[in-house]
Amino acid sequence: MNQRVTLNRALSKLGYGSRTQALDWIRNGLVKVDGKTCTNPLEWVDLKLQDIELKDTQKPKQNTIALLLHKPPGYVTTRDDELSRPTVFDLLPPDLGYLFPAGRLDFESEGLLLFSNDSLITNLLTDPSHKIDKTYLVTIRGQLTPESLHQLRNGIKLNQKATQPCKVKVLQDNTESSILEFILNEGLNRQIRKMIHAVGSKVRKLVRTKIGTLTLDGIEPGKFRLLSPAETQKLQQR
Repeated sequence: MNQRVTLNRALSKLGYGSRTQALDWIRNGLVKVDGKTCTNPLEWVDLKLQDIELKDTQKPKQNTIALLLHKPPGYVTTRDDELSRPTVFDLLPPDLGYLFPAGRLDFESEGLLLFSNDSLITNLLTDPSHKIDKTYLVTIRGQLTPESLHQLRNGIKLNQKATQPCKVKVLQDNTESSILEFILNEGLNRQIRKMIHAVGSKVRKLVRTKIGTLTLDGIEPGKFRLLSPAETQKLQQR
């Protein structure tokens, strides 16, 4: 797997801290790559092949943690929000250390989010080339025509780029609102909302119910569960 990333992102992936903190460390000359000080946060590095160190700090060593969170609406998937909105990290205990979310759900959306301190796990689940299915239940305004459903399933142009083919199943259909099941393995920003808007409707509710074989079963909104060592190992071996 290609592990080339910018230096500030590399420090975050290695568990030292956030990308914002990494910017300051790099600019202040506290970071070395293969024994040489590097002050360019956008320097490309290879996590597998290069040695990256933060001055006077040992590389974090910790057991692999992975957990599933049932994100409620009204939270952003970020560590710090410029609008001071609640974040998903407010729902997690601080003693778990630095965790990465595998993808995002926007402020209004809810459902399954996976977090881990192992960036290989989160990269695996977010890289479309690995074709990990994500399943969503989407309530929309009104009904869709057969032509609109065909468009959704076969790709819609968003920002000059067509979405990949995906599965769309109508679960409930009436003039006031419809419920659709989407299964896709890419994750463009607000993708489903934009796709539904493109065919002339609007999302009223969006819930991610599955990531691969992982589900929301037994997790109440705002709560989480740690994956067992066997579940975590299975993710690492994909």
